[in-house]
Amino acid sequence: MSERCRAETLRYRRSLGLLLYLCCCFLVPVPQSARADSIRALLEFDYNTFDLESMDKATGEKSETQSETWGQNYNLNMDKTIYPNLRLNFGGIFQKDVTDSTINDVDRETTLTNTRPFADLTLRTPLYTAGVGYSKRDAQSQTDDQPWQTNINEQYNTILGWRPEGLPSFDMRLEKADFYDKDRLEQDSTQTTASLICRYANDKFDLQYRPFMVETEDRINNIDTKTTLHNGRLNYSDSFFNKRSSFSTTYNVSRMEIETIASGTGEVSAPLFPLSGLSELDDTPTLGALTVNPGLIDGDLAAGSGVNIGLPSGGDNRARNIGLAFATDTEVNSLRIWVNQELRGNNNDIADSFSWDVYTSSDNDNWTLLTTVHPAPFDAFQNYFEVNFPSVTTRYIKVVVKPLSPIVPNPENIADIFVTEIQPYVTKPVQDVEGTNTTTTQLLNMDLRTRLVQDHELYHEFAYFMVTSDPGSGERYTLSNAFSGSQQFSPIFSGNFRVSREDIKETTGDGEAYGYSASMRADPLPTLEHTLLYSGRRESIGDEELDTDTVFLQNRAELYKGIDTFLHGGFSRKTQGTGEQDDSTIINFGATVIPHQTLTMTLSYSGTTTDQTGGDRAEGTLKDKRMDLGAAFRPFQTVYIFASIGRVEQDDKTDTLTNYALNWSPFPYGTLQMQFSYSEDLRSEDQSKIKTIRPSLRWEIAPRISLDLSYMVTKSDSVRETTDLKSINAIVKMIY
Repeated sequence: MSERCRAETLRYRRSLGLLLYLCCCFLVPVPQSARADSIRALLEFDYNTFDLESMDKATGEKSETQSETWGQNYNLNMDKTIYPNLRLNFGGIFQKDVTDSTINDVDRETTLTNTRPFADLTLRTPLYTAGVGYSKRDAQSQTDDQPWQTNINEQYNTILGWRPEGLPSFDMRLEKADFYDKDRLEQDSTQTTASLICRYANDKFDLQYRPFMVETEDRINNIDTKTTLHNGRLNYSDSFFNKRSSFSTTYNVSRMEIETIASGTGEVSAPLFPLSGLSELDDTPTLGALTVNPGLIDGDLAAGSGVNIGLPSGGDNRARNIGLAFATDTEVNSLRIWVNQELRGNNNDIADSFSWDVYTSSDNDNWTLLTTVHPAPFDAFQNYFEVNFPSVTTRYIKVVVKPLSPIVPNPENIADIFVTEIQPYVTKPVQDVEGTNTTTTQLLNMDLRTRLVQDHELYHEFAYFMVTSDPGSGERYTLSNAFSGSQQFSPIFSGNFRVSREDIKETTGDGEAYGYSASMRADPLPTLEHTLLYSGRRESIGDEELDTDTVFLQNRAELYKGIDTFLHGGFSRKTQGTGEQDDSTIINFGATVIPHQTLTMTLSYSGTTTDQTGGDRAEGTLKDKRMDLGAAFRPFQTVYIFASIGRVEQDDKTDTLTNYALNWSPFPYGTLQMQFSYSEDLRSEDQSKIKTIRPSLRWEIAPRISLDLSYMVTKSDSVRETTDLKSINAIVKMIY
């Protein structure tokens, strides 16, 4: 260890002693009038070392990185009820990391500090809410003997809400944020935001009006921008004719005005307002629709949306598809991907390890790769990746990213990285947007469902969707009429059907689509079920034609108590007007066997074979097959053992993957927990195979003091390079 590092260690001990003294002062009994309602303190000390060796297969060049990091983290939070309904919350965070690293025989020392005091005063009653808040973040960094770099972010906020029973409510929020470096030479900007939500709702309708304003002053580039958005929304639903008919409609109108004043040069980023957020776990990013995920565009930058790009949970290494749907074709060239925590400082390697593939689509089903961004910059003050790419006009856009790789240094520091929000922007040169630009968008969605026969499940379904944009692509609409029904033929057999016609107006032309589906289900025994499904669609819009047909058979059976099986199989055909045809055969089967309450065994197989013919593309066959066999054994409450083996076939490549895990708590209540895991992971994007061995230990020294130790060895072999990583990590936490 270097002399400098020993000196830092000594300073850490002194800092620890001082902080423990301060904590004792906080915990000493004080007069009731001065005591806080609650005091929460966190002290965390961590040590990490890793050794990473890699070799480029093309050149044979080798590189080695060694690193040793000492870190400390102090967090103090206090709540005090000053007066009934008036609460004060204040505290602060202090973090410091010192890293000694050697990269190819070049030594470097980096020191990072981060301080953030904060205070919030809130008055809250059932009728109204009012509050003010302040926080200041000071991030400093130094490498070797270079001057310290300091970046500062100060934030002020005010909230005011009024919620009278039976009357319209409103919630207002004002925020001001200053971003600048210490000498205000590289960054000096102020962003002011005002938002208001007015709402009146009852059991049948929901009426909302949301004005929003954000003003940004960039004093370095002499650019001022002001964005004003007015959004109105009406939701209405009701039932008629003794509830035989149900009706619902949504009307949404938005008017956005962007004013840009510039006396300098540079670029201006204007926010865009998507129709919905989308997400899916899928390793075939060019095909398949994403499902709606409202949490991605709800404006809450702290709450997770259910998308985790951290270390894959349960070995689920499928790609994370995160996207947006716009009301009409929209120009976009930047996406901000917000996450729930910082990825700066010693986690820079983690932030830079992610690779973002950007895809666009016109129908949320067939996707085209636009570009790959690697790495995407992580903001110096706020917790978001900025994914920039060439401007594209599209209705759907998504980024596809793999979860965190275990070969990244210090992956234990951040196990879960939840995406909280995705925000689209369009960035243009000042001269292209200077002045005032206005956009108006209207969206109407109507659904009417009527039971045609009182005692039978036979329905007529009417739907109308319309969107207009000015300026933009004009009006688009879809008018749909459908008949659907279901029938229980006997105690064993039941079925349903649906036929529809859609009249469509798109930017590419007018057209129509016919859809039909039917299914038959048989339940001969309580433990046996079969379902046969068929669906098809004939679509012609402008000069484009697309026909799809799918037949699928599903079978489930409980052969004996504790033995559950399934067998699914089907065929699909997709034909385009250009002559391209895809024929896919899908087979899935599996079983779960529980011979004893302590043992569970699973077997699964999934295989898809697609024959591509016709059109101008090369003909060929794509194969994707996987078989997995696993067992979980818990002989005692304190011991858990898991093992699995898998075989993966992708086109002409075959891999065998194995995973083992052992969890043992030798003492009551889990005071000491020991774990061992061995895993193999296959990544198709670079044809890499990653093997990881990781023993770890967790010791609950006291009810509020814990020690975590782990050692990890990871080997990776891809078409481009081989890597070998060894890492040791230790964390001590004390919570008061």
